[in-house]
Amino acid sequence: MTTSSLPLVILVTFSWAICYPLIDIGRGATTPLMFAAIRSLIASLSLIVPLLFIKRQFLLDKTHWKYAIYTSLTYTVLGFGGMFLADGKVLPGLATVLANTQPLIAACLAYFFLQERLDWINLFGIALGFLGIVVIASPHLFGGTYGQSFTGILFVMAGTIGTGAGNVVMKRASKHCDPFVLTGLQLFIGSLILSLLSILFEEQSGIHWHTTFIWSLFVLAIPGTSFATVLWIYLLRKSSLSKLNVFTFLTPFFAIIIGILYFEETFSVIEVIGAGLALLGIHFTIKQTQPKTISNEK
Repeated sequence: MTTSSLPLVILVTFSWAICYPLIDIGRGATTPLMFAAIRSLIASLSLIVPLLFIKRQFLLDKTHWKYAIYTSLTYTVLGFGGMFLADGKVLPGLATVLANTQPLIAACLAYFFLQERLDWINLFGIALGFLGIVVIASPHLFGGTYGQSFTGILFVMAGTIGTGAGNVVMKRASKHCDPFVLTGLQLFIGSLILSLLSILFEEQSGIHWHTTFIWSLFVLAIPGTSFATVLWIYLLRKSSLSKLNVFTFLTPFFAIIIGILYFEETFSVIEVIGAGLALLGIHFTIKQTQPKTISNEK
């Protein structure tokens, strides 16, 4: 990873961090899957509409459509669907810990599908970063006002596995696809599938288009989704997935800062220690040179 890429990585993780309070703000305006579908549709149109005037030929590109379908099923449908369905059903601390197993899941998938080999320092860095997340979330692992159910845990894990698998697909697609085109198409396909699932499995009670829901939805969809995903695919072109993905451990750290600045929350000693461990884990992961790849040579 180059030094010039670091500000972009931080910008992406910050964009993801703002999604959590926005999802909470919009909860109740519509059903979870429909919320995810509208988010994906707005995000996709913010890219597809300009592309129609710039590079219409992407509509005939089979490679973009192929990877867009794979990415939509994993990253958008499973990832977004699981995230929205789990909201309010799992304690925030447990949801944070489970969701941040994603870099571990993606690293395992990258080993088999992308031939990214992890040495012991890479593994130590990822494990240390995950330990930092556990420490940050530890005060909220038990108790609280949120309900908790086995179904909610399954939703979190479905979203986590979908995001991990989607990252592997996007890494492979980054070599062949334009980030704007791939992001726009996969979010559009994902929005259609999520809408269909919502109609089939959720009780439809209409959408409450109040002002708070509308502005939170557009911030969630454009900077938090389309903008962040385009940047992420661009960064995947320049770095290994395992090395880049460890920066997702910064997301809870930024979420805490947002909570302090805008929701008058406090920063505990436990959270400081956890953030320090997460940053140290990132350091151990990215200090290495390009990761070794599995070779068939004897």
